[in-house]
Amino acid sequence: MNTTYRLKQHRLHIAVAVALMLPTLSLADDSDPNARIQQLEKMMQQMQQQRAEQDQQLQALSKELMAVQEQLAQAREGRIAEKGKSTGSPVYAAFKDGVTFEDASGNWQLAINGRIQADYRAFSPDESAADTFSLRRARLGGTMTFYKDFVARIEGEYSGGSTSLTYGYFDINKYKQARIRLGQFKTFYGLERSMSTNFTDFQERSMADALLGSTYDRGVMVHGAPLTGVYYSLAYLNGTGTSDENNAKNDNKDFTVRATANLAEMAGNKDLRLPVPPGFTVTTDVCVYYYENKRTYPKGIKEQ
Repeated sequence: MNTTYRLKQHRLHIAVAVALMLPTLSLADDSDPNARIQQLEKMMQQMQQQRAEQDQQLQALSKELMAVQEQLAQAREGRIAEKGKSTGSPVYAAFKDGVTFEDASGNWQLAINGRIQADYRAFSPDESAADTFSLRRARLGGTMTFYKDFVARIEGEYSGGSTSLTYGYFDINKYKQARIRLGQFKTFYGLERSMSTNFTDFQERSMADALLGSTYDRGVMVHGAPLTGVYYSLAYLNGTGTSDENNAKNDNKDFTVRATANLAEMAGNKDLRLPVPPGFTVTTDVCVYYYENKRTYPKGIKEQ
């Protein structure tokens, strides 16, 4: 009996402690301890059931959180894998012959390039002139190609303490047999003149090229390749080079015609060597002699 009473008393103490923890508690008849204990036990069972339901909810939330974290991780991996890719029209960059930006659709391309030529001059004896470093020329330009057939180019040059415009033209290249160029450009006469100095054997052009007139001029030119290995150019120019048109003294214009035939290309073999006519090179000593002797050549050079 004592044991039963102590057990009931112990349960009562637990029930009282739980009741004190609750903010509100509806008790049955205070005069009946057994009924009170049964009610508290029932409430504890309800609380345990609610706790079990809360544990289930927590587990469900934990699973949902893990699923969200997994989705975020997959999305992050997808972004890393797709870095540099685009479903639209991406822009590609290349670093050959300058910096080039090109639209994937082929609608436009922008090429930015330049070059610097630096010289060092040493004199002996030193009394005649000082040894110096010099910046012969520095160029920076850009070429914009859009819709494949239209090209706009502009380039400036710093040389000799001044800045000038070298290229400033617009091309219409719809037909390779007849391309049109408008603006300021290099006139095509002579192989050396038509080539860029990037590909010539010497840093400076020959005296013969200088005798032909200004390197750049303004006007309109039609040029193209009507047949394999055949190229022509027709140009209508100011004839005053890049000088200001305000100083022009007459309305006369220059008209140039050039036609070339590459026998190797016409034969279908670009490795053939068929120079027509054969070329020759004049040394620097001959050039100095030419200017120091009233524009005459040394004896024997014509026979050579």
